[in-house]
Amino acid sequence: MIGSLSFFLSWLQKDVEINSQKNVAINVERQSYHLDSIIDIQFSYLFGIAAYMGERKEMFSRENKRLIQSIVKEQDLDLIALMDADGNTFYSNGARKSVKTRKYFKEAMEGKQALSDPLESSVDYEVRVVLGVPVYKNDKVIGVLGGSCNVTALSHMLFDDL
Repeated sequence: MIGSLSFFLSWLQKDVEINSQKNVAINVERQSYHLDSIIDIQFSYLFGIAAYMGERKEMFSRENKRLIQSIVKEQDLDLIALMDADGNTFYSNGARKSVKTRKYFKEAMEGKQALSDPLESSVDYEVRVVLGVPVYKNDKVIGVLGGSCNVTALSHMLFDDL
């Protein structure tokens, strides 16, 4: 009887471990897919806005500045930034700085969409990821439109939706 009970408990423990590992793997896969979907939606949104901004005479036109300030109110992105070809940046909260040494800026200036590693923002000192897309004018990259998301907010968005 004791031997049978020991065998049953041992088998039960292995079964629980296997099922737990499967559940964790399924949840990680779902979260990864969900995160990719959220980021793809944000990139699509930024590409659409960047196309519109590229039609303006100046990157830092009053119209473009007002547009990024109004967009941030309607989006999951905390800050929206407009960057010229020299890396001079205007943020939706009115801050200004240079991002010419940032990897995401360089990639976007090469015509690629860019997603930064988590980094500490020098604007508000929060840990953020930055999505950057090129702004084109006459088939030439003239700047970058970026959106940043607080990493904590991103994780809440991810897990709340699940």
